[in-house]
Amino acid sequence: MKKVLAMITATCLGAIIGMTGSVFASQSEIVQATFQKMKLVVNGADKQLGSDPLIYKGTTYLPVRSVFEIVGYEVKYDPNTKTISANASSKEGDSAVTNVINDDIQKQIEVWEAQIAKDEEVIKRLNLKIEQIQNDTNPLTQDNKEALINSTKETIKQYQTYIDQAKAKIEELKK
Repeated sequence: MKKVLAMITATCLGAIIGMTGSVFASQSEIVQATFQKMKLVVNGADKQLGSDPLIYKGTTYLPVRSVFEIVGYEVKYDPNTKTISANASSKEGDSAVTNVINDDIQKQIEVWEAQIAKDEEVIKRLNLKIEQIQNDTNPLTQDNKEALINSTKETIKQYQTYIDQAKAKIEELKK
């Protein structure tokens, strides 16, 4: 989960820094751009930007500080090095991303748990089959009894392996 969160953070940082890099690269050039009021919605909730977005040649540029703060980052600017730094905080944006990731992981866990329940039910039925074979007094099945029991036990082992793998996957997802 931490890897996924780090990947999302890196992507957001790269996109925003990439956009600001082109603005800084053209500092000495005079451009014609317009500010436009826009509605910003994040995860279904209206958010307010610190200032209006800038539109230049059909591209919308958002205020870096506002965007970072909306997604839950603390922003600092160093005027000496002209560096914008953003660090994860416990603000609502960061927790919103975490909630989306956790919801997805929870759904995956539920799928694995449902499969475990099905496999455990199959094992119960196979154990009942073994009991029926052992209790069968029909002389026609006596010769095949041992082979049937061994075959059924092998099938149970396979299902138990599936269950163990699913449990390991669930533990991996919970990390």
